Amino acid sequence: MPVAVLFIAGGVAWWASAREASRMNDVRGGVRDLCRDIAAGRDVTGRVNSRSSSIERRIIAAIKDAVPDADIAEVIDIMVTPGDAGRMDTLGVEATHTVALRMEEIELLTLRVQHRDDPQRVAILGYALPTAN
Repeated sequence: MPVAVLFIAGGVAWWASAREASRMNDVRGGVRDLCRDIAAGRDVTGRVNSRSSSIERRIIAAIKDAVPDADIAEVIDIMVTPGDAGRMDTLGVEATHTVALRMEEIELLTLRVQHRDDPQRVAILGYALPTAN
């Protein structure tokens, strides 16, 4: 009996780990696509943050400042980590992931992201600029 419990627990842990790795890849790909589209000047309205158009405009501007052209969008490092569960934004939404946009070890921008179990539905909840050292 204890062996069966350990086997089942191990299987659940493996499944959860694989699922989270897949979600992190989805987030990385979604953010990279968004950076490419913003750098290319494509209209991404409604893809970034559908809850607030004013927040969406600020997020788009921040990404455009961090990733000003398509060449940078291709080489930027996108570091995805688990989100800030327990810390809701002003609209009461938790981020499932946090994404740091980096170039040559320099952090350009941090995004709070919500993955909605659909790779095409990665929402950016907010952002933070790096602090000066």
